[in-house]
Amino acid sequence: FFAQVFYNGSNAGNADANDDNGTYYLRSGLPVVDNSTVLVGQLQQGFNLGNTKFTAGADYIATTPVTAGTIMGRNEEDDNITEMGTYLQFTRNLTENIEFTGAVRGDMNSRLEGTQFSPRAAFVWKATPTQNWRLTYNRAFNSPASFAFFLDQFSGQNVNLGPVLGNTQVRIFGNPSKEGWKYDRSCDAAINGGLCMRSPFGGPNPVTASGHVMVPGIMQAFGGQLAGGLAALGLPAAQVANVAAALRGLQPTATQVRGVLRNLGAAGSPIVPWTNPVDLSALTANFSNTWEVGYKGVFNNNFRLAVDFWYQIRPADPATQVVNLDDAVFLDPTTLGSYLGAAMGPTLVANGVPAAAVSTVVTNWVTSLAQIPGGLLNFNNPLYDQNYLVFTYQNAQGQIDVRGIDIAADYLINDTYSISATYSNLNRNVWEKAPNATPLNPVTANAAKHRGTVTMRYDNQTSGMTGELRVRYTGGFPMMSGVYNSYNQSTPISYAPVPENLFFDAGVSMKLPFLANARWSLNGQNLLDNRVNSFIGVPAVGRMVTTRISYTF
Repeated sequence: FFAQVFYNGSNAGNADANDDNGTYYLRSGLPVVDNSTVLVGQLQQGFNLGNTKFTAGADYIATTPVTAGTIMGRNEEDDNITEMGTYLQFTRNLTENIEFTGAVRGDMNSRLEGTQFSPRAAFVWKATPTQNWRLTYNRAFNSPASFAFFLDQFSGQNVNLGPVLGNTQVRIFGNPSKEGWKYDRSCDAAINGGLCMRSPFGGPNPVTASGHVMVPGIMQAFGGQLAGGLAALGLPAAQVANVAAALRGLQPTATQVRGVLRNLGAAGSPIVPWTNPVDLSALTANFSNTWEVGYKGVFNNNFRLAVDFWYQIRPADPATQVVNLDDAVFLDPTTLGSYLGAAMGPTLVANGVPAAAVSTVVTNWVTSLAQIPGGLLNFNNPLYDQNYLVFTYQNAQGQIDVRGIDIAADYLINDTYSISATYSNLNRNVWEKAPNATPLNPVTANAAKHRGTVTMRYDNQTSGMTGELRVRYTGGFPMMSGVYNSYNQSTPISYAPVPENLFFDAGVSMKLPFLANARWSLNGQNLLDNRVNSFIGVPAVGRMVTTRISYTF
């Protein structure tokens, strides 16, 4: 029987969001408060039924983010996650040399729908007492991290969306659990399916996503400028003022001036159909399927070799990007031209514009006005209280495959000294042709293709003293993790790929002669102070020395 309770609390060093003495975002300089906690409970029981060994267990994880709004923002009061899981594993000898292990696990997450099941199966062939081969299959379940549901913070970037919408904040949001991002369809059901938009011309509340709603406000803002261009035709100031006043008084109906949706994220801002807005679904569980062939062997009682080759099919990493660039509402040039021609033609002629020039004047007006986004579609989410460019988490679309090899070797020189080495390789870490990926916005593993270590150990059982020297190598790699990416996607800062690094570590430990069962250790990492970033957006950590005293009961 095994039971464990584990509690972890973090402290970023800041008392509140105005305290800048502790941790802060390198990207924006804003302070970070993180007093979050994780409570874990585990139970496990082993038992035998005949020739079969069983292990059953359950675990409980309670994650409680406490960030004073610096990470979870306005979600601070509703961002806890509870996870519960149970599992059953059994091992049975099929023959004298072949062993089979099977397992099944079920998990529930308070922020996900349903129950997730993960099976596992393994065959082990013990070819000799010192050598065995292993064939395994594993289906692993991954829950989204808490920030994928509840993040609410400024990205550090504003995008200018024109003279009406102006600088619009790119805001990083989580994907609301079990809901997703749903468009607000509470406006006039007869117009574009009831879609609503937020526009400076509609006041503080959402309004019907239609061109006629924007015309009065646009004319108040630009009517004088449009009329002012008529001075080139020789119109005196009084007549220009008459035209401006007429423009400011325009009140078209929904059938007279329609709106169009355009994609601001594509070249030329092409028109997209009104059926294009589709609700962004809530996050779901991700599963990876892994097959592995492994070998372990001991030679001459002093050399151990382990080789594992694996192949994995996994979801293309959940996308994180601006999801509403194609939600900009513009005036429809066709209906706007017809309306202005009918509504303003007589006024233009009456104020001195030649009848033959009216069509040209109206065309020029339409050309100018139809290029100005006047609103963005609204989301049915209380956090969307103004126009934002929504940078959020989405479910993975499709799958990718990756394979790799892990090698570990240990050589016992004598009873005191040993040397070991490890090497790991991925066949690829960038997928440019993954679903929804492009060369400029690919799926990445966020990991190096090559990693390795070499370690020399000293272990004197008589004196109780141990020592270790280690060399670590990790190759460089590009990254794509939200705004932290090396492809300059929706980030105000251009990040370089993670560079390759080579570190030297050392450590010693000894039994304390004056206190039985006590051991003191001193460990140094990155002894040469090689300061490189291990991940985009994190500090370049230099030499770190830690010490520890442990006591065994």
